[in-house]
Amino acid sequence: MAVDAGPAAAHLCARPAEIPVGTADTVEVAVTVEGNPVPDVEITIPSPLRLERADPVEGWKITRSGSTLRYRGGPIAPYSCQYFSTLITAPVKGHWAIAVIQRTAAGTIVARSGTETDPTQRLNPLLEQTVYAGEKPPSTSPGTSISFVVLAGVGFLVVALGLIGFFGWRAWRARHDEYADLDDEQFEAAMRDLEIQERLAEFKKRTRRRPARR
Repeated sequence: MAVDAGPAAAHLCARPAEIPVGTADTVEVAVTVEGNPVPDVEITIPSPLRLERADPVEGWKITRSGSTLRYRGGPIAPYSCQYFSTLITAPVKGHWAIAVIQRTAAGTIVARSGTETDPTQRLNPLLEQTVYAGEKPPSTSPGTSISFVVLAGVGFLVVALGLIGFFGWRAWRARHDEYADLDDEQFEAAMRDLEIQERLAEFKKRTRRRPARR
């Protein structure tokens, strides 16, 4: 199943899978594709999880080697989500990340996520396709796509505003120190002179922009 996330920015497709212990259950393995179409996906189910079956996907050919599935076809469009359905049994309680490798048609790896992880290690189910057996996944918002570009933009804006405020404060402090020894009348006169100089500089700038008359 493919889901179009729109030609926007980086996004997240993974949704934590919660399954019982000792009973086979369906796990939809999410593949988050970014700027390149992906025709080749390799999925490895970590131990001790047991891969029972891989459901067929229209437009894809599946080959299996042990707990590793190789999907070739598609391709998955840029900035979209693809889900591959599997049947998995968890013999014991725990949580594990499913390893996903994305390749181009030439076999070049363009993205990878998840590793075989110790059940006690803390995972991020928004970044990795994670299976929780006999335990609750951390609280997340199902079906929510998070844009890293938006997060980066917010961070950049915060930094930029901080820098503007800092340099503005430095300029104010420098100007304040320059006129600190003046009395009120002298200070007002200095501010008037400064305003006249700024207006004159702006007038000269506008004059230079005007095209010469023929």
